Amino acid sequence: GGGQFRLRRRLRCHTGAKALSAMYDHELDRTIGAIARRQHGVLSLRQAQDAGATKAMIATRLRVGGLVRLSPRVLAVASHPATWQRQFKAAELGTPGSALADRSAAVIHGLEGFRVLRPTVVAPPSANTRSGLATVRRAATIHATTVDGIRVTTLPRTLFDLLACSPLPQVERAIDDCLVTRRLGIAALAAVERVATASRLANAGTWRALVEERSADAWAPSSSELEGRLYRLLDQLPDLVEVQRQATPPWWKAATHRVDAYLPGWRLIVEADGRRWHTRLADFDRDQWRDNLAAAHGHLVIRFTHLHLTCRPAEALEVVLAAGRHAAALAHPVPAPPAA
Repeated sequence: GGGQFRLRRRLRCHTGAKALSAMYDHELDRTIGAIARRQHGVLSLRQAQDAGATKAMIATRLRVGGLVRLSPRVLAVASHPATWQRQFKAAELGTPGSALADRSAAVIHGLEGFRVLRPTVVAPPSANTRSGLATVRRAATIHATTVDGIRVTTLPRTLFDLLACSPLPQVERAIDDCLVTRRLGIAALAAVERVATASRLANAGTWRALVEERSADAWAPSSSELEGRLYRLLDQLPDLVEVQRQATPPWWKAATHRVDAYLPGWRLIVEADGRRWHTRLADFDRDQWRDNLAAAHGHLVIRFTHLHLTCRPAEALEVVLAAGRHAAALAHPVPAPPAA
């Protein structure tokens, strides 16, 4: 009857479990686990096979839940947490010979202000650019290192590559932070400039200007040249926007302090900064205090360097216009919708 049926079913389950245990290679699990632990919980299909795993063994572990397939080439140990490091390492393993690049590399190197949702990898010219784990771009030469077990473009090359995918001021801040904290020296930046120029890479000219500006014998433009560039940029603003040149904002005594451009309607100060990088760094505290005073009186300060005004004038103009739109929104806020 029913009792005999249940007994036979338990015997079949027990027999199946014993058979599965007999064919299950626990030493293989320990080997795979050790590889994955060094790689944030993931390993490539090739690594698993090199460790002795057959297709049947991998299929068994996928079926019982010990492993998870992240892509056709990448496996994850189910017990390891799904961290961003696991995601990035899986992206690297998913495209053989690749390295994390661009904003993804900035995150791995710990550069401030960079976030990424989908990793980007740079791969050899023969690589398949189709990947479910990352955006893949090709490069003839990959300048790579290893950080926390993840293959990534070197810090100098990462900074250079950021020029193609990040705003120039953000890249400048990252470069300056690396120089100030001595993570990099000017020689490392100059080496990238030589490679970029020889290879005729896009943004090589911008990078050269960044490096030259930070060298000890950097050329400094005349104040009249720099102000001329700034005023030509501000002349492109709408006619209704008042721009006062060489003005003194109202919280300072007349003639004690002047700014290059004051836009009272937008509560905005725009400065053209032609000082050499080392001088700007030395004057940082003074500049910060002046900017703090402006903020205390409800004003925003924007500072453009010679590089901004010569290499990225369209982006500089958009920054000013964005500040104006923000000021207009604060002056005329959109009313909240009525309560239901």
